[in-house]
Amino acid sequence: MIKDSAKEGIGKEMKPLILSFLHNGYRLEETHPDYRKTYLLNISFLIITVTCLSFAILNLFLDEYLENPWHLVGAALLCVFTLRYFHQTNNIQRSSELLIGILILTLLSYFYVVQNKNYGLYWMAGLPPITYFLLGGRKARKISTVFFACIILFIWINYDQWGPSEFNSQSMLNIAGSTLGILFLVGFYERSRKEAADALIRANETLKENTEDLQLILDTAGEGIFGLDMQGVCTFCNARGLELLGYVNESELIGRKIYPLVYALSADSKPVPPEECRILQTVTTRKNAHSDQEAFRRADGSLLEVEYYSYPKYKNDQIAGAVVTFIDITHRKHTEKQIEYLSSHDLLTGLLNRQRLDQELLNCDCPEFLPLSIVYGDLDGLKLTNDIFGHTAGDDFLRKAAEILTFGRQASDILARVGGDEFVWIMPHTSAAAAAERMHTAKSRLESAGTMNIRCSISMGSATKTHVDEDLIQIYQNAENAMYRNKTARKKGYERAALKDMTDLLHKRSIHGEMHDKNTGYLCECMARALNWPDALVKNLRDAGYYHDIGKIVLRPELLNKTSALTSTEEYEKQQHPIVGYRIMNLFDHTLDLADAVYSHHEKWDGSGYPKGLKGVEIPIQSRIIALAEQYDHLRHRLMQAALNPEEAIQRLERLSGIHYDPDLIPIFAEVARAFEQEPGDHSQ
Repeated sequence: MIKDSAKEGIGKEMKPLILSFLHNGYRLEETHPDYRKTYLLNISFLIITVTCLSFAILNLFLDEYLENPWHLVGAALLCVFTLRYFHQTNNIQRSSELLIGILILTLLSYFYVVQNKNYGLYWMAGLPPITYFLLGGRKARKISTVFFACIILFIWINYDQWGPSEFNSQSMLNIAGSTLGILFLVGFYERSRKEAADALIRANETLKENTEDLQLILDTAGEGIFGLDMQGVCTFCNARGLELLGYVNESELIGRKIYPLVYALSADSKPVPPEECRILQTVTTRKNAHSDQEAFRRADGSLLEVEYYSYPKYKNDQIAGAVVTFIDITHRKHTEKQIEYLSSHDLLTGLLNRQRLDQELLNCDCPEFLPLSIVYGDLDGLKLTNDIFGHTAGDDFLRKAAEILTFGRQASDILARVGGDEFVWIMPHTSAAAAAERMHTAKSRLESAGTMNIRCSISMGSATKTHVDEDLIQIYQNAENAMYRNKTARKKGYERAALKDMTDLLHKRSIHGEMHDKNTGYLCECMARALNWPDALVKNLRDAGYYHDIGKIVLRPELLNKTSALTSTEEYEKQQHPIVGYRIMNLFDHTLDLADAVYSHHEKWDGSGYPKGLKGVEIPIQSRIIALAEQYDHLRHRLMQAALNPEEAIQRLERLSGIHYDPDLIPIFAEVARAFEQEPGDHSQ
């Protein structure tokens, strides 16, 4: 049992050694085209060597076999030397040719010796299959034809000397040996073919798995990937690439030339010339290429902005095309353009910003732009608009001003917003007179346009560079200083005009607004005189009474004139008008001392008023007087109910004495009201 195990172990050890010998140490893979030739060449060497040595040895015991067997020994030695050469060099073609040469010489010399004795011609049958297996069909046909032609010629020349062949033991050995040799050769050939076929099947399965894995990797990649051959024809495209390019399946793209799909990112979307196409250059120059300034044309004809990398593709150390990976950068390009735009433009107006203006000033500081005028503008009333109507209205104001200034610019002009309400207008090739005329035109357009029904105006100043040696920065500062002088000179007139515009707008919106304000102002004036106030305070109180409801400018017309009961939201909205009025009064120098009186005119003696809930003498006396005057006029001309006559109105106020109104002022106001009713005519300022 131990011996059997030992024999089995030796057998297992010997088998790999024999197979390694037959395959030249497995230098070639089973799928290699020359794998089977290596196997068969070793087998053929062994068969020929063994056959030649066997017949030489038999001759020692049976003298009648051959008169001179040394040519067989020589053939065996040649086979051994050639086999050694083959194992050292692994040169299959040369070794195969040497083997066929040895076989032909051996057969020819053998036939020459044996003539037609003992069926020796049977050994000829071994040459064609060996030649075919090792050298291929074409060479086998040529060699076999020449060989058999020589044999036929040999038979024809010696035919008269031949007699019938004797069938003996040597004949049987010749027939059996040649037949077995062919059988061995065919058997090993089939075995090598089966091994190669099995290896090829395994390789195909592995290749299929690898191909599927590769395709899966390609299809799950986030980038689009396609390949092209040396002619620029698409050979493959992954799923992401098809999706980005708008194709349904790969067959729509494969076989088409890639070049017409690539376009430059130009306004007219013209294709990149072939000689400038970086993808095609990859094939010709064998260098990697990269671009993020081109676009691929999608299946529907639209352009896809891409960033791509193109790499040369090699096969057997030869350039075979290129592989291109790409991503969609449409969003990135859009973002980059936005960032670039925002870095040089004002987001609100679309004009250049201060940073870009500084660069443009340097660019314009050249002799060819002279005379160069710089206009500095500052909007009047932006703070007024922001404070009264909110920043949304202020933004509309700025956009409107930018639109009007842009309308008046020329192609070479540069217009920028450099501050909250400041604009700079650079006018190349423009004299001081021409700049002044264009300034006047822009101001006229702006003042006639208006926004939110508030007077639009702009203070402007200009300076002109006429000589090369003048400092452009100083010209810029001169324009700015001129603007400030203009703004200071216009300030008082603009403030009065703006306040009048707001008052007129309020009176236009309100049904009884103008009459109510005039009556309230006049009643306040009469109260001040009854209290023996100085003229300055009389005027101050009259103005405060006239402007007490100016904050209602922000109310919607439907709320301003609503006669039905107000909702809680509407009530709250309406109660904000004293606060807005206070802000408006503080915006103008000539109304600053009216702000407190306007702010508190809805406060009540018992503290139940708004906006702060002041009580008693905490309420400014001007506000207490305005409260009496405006309430009396409301009672006399109210909209929601029937108006009261003077005495009824006075009695209503007296009932609220010490509750809503100052009890010390009620008797005085009653006399003033009665006198007021006796006076005919308009009570306007």
